[in-house]
Amino acid sequence: MVSVRRVLVVDDELDVIRALHMGLEMFGYEVHGERDGLAALDAARVFRPYAAVIDLALPGMTGCELATRLRRLAELEHVRLIALTGFSDATHRAATRAAGFDRHLQKPASLSQLSAALAGY
Repeated sequence: MVSVRRVLVVDDELDVIRALHMGLEMFGYEVHGERDGLAALDAARVFRPYAAVIDLALPGMTGCELATRLRRLAELEHVRLIALTGFSDATHRAATRAAGFDRHLQKPASLSQLSAALAGY
């Protein structure tokens, strides 16, 4: 069973991971961070997150590729996916929808916006 409180944060910037880790823990989430798509895919299989907050510009594979691959795994197909990215034009929003993201937030998003997005499921 997937814990409702587990969140996987995937961003190539360590400072972003650290800030989200600290902030989301204050809201009661258990957080695991990864800096690239391949590592995040492996971690998701073990960590079994309720949700994943994913940047689109990642080394190894894009955030959209990661979302698509997560959706193809039976044990992870129901993970809630939130894109947290500086790319917010119509083209990128359409790409995140097509990849299976549930929400698209523009950086910098506040912790309250992110928490609301997570709680909205």
